[in-house]
Amino acid sequence: PPHHMGLWNKESYKGLAGYFGLQIKEFSYCPPPSFKGNVYYKANQLMGYKASFKNPLFYFALVYATLYCGLHQLTRGYNGTYIAAEFIKPLKPVYEK
Repeated sequence: PPHHMGLWNKESYKGLAGYFGLQIKEFSYCPPPSFKGNVYYKANQLMGYKASFKNPLFYFALVYATLYCGLHQLTRGYNGTYIAAEFIKPLKPVYEK
């Protein structure tokens, strides 16, 4: 589903291409919107996508998400939040009789 597309990686798209008989023409990671955006996204994810500043637990989720995103960025780096992939369908060979 589209709301899960940003959670995929290149290997997922290779598998998807193979399943549908496609080839990946181009693949790229787009840069994340911002560190703060990633922190909010992770905190929202931890809250089951029901984030609310009225919920005191959300502030704990924000602290955890800040540490998680900061450590992740320092140790592994962010490839990006969004992925752009272009698929092509190969032409079927024409056989002569």
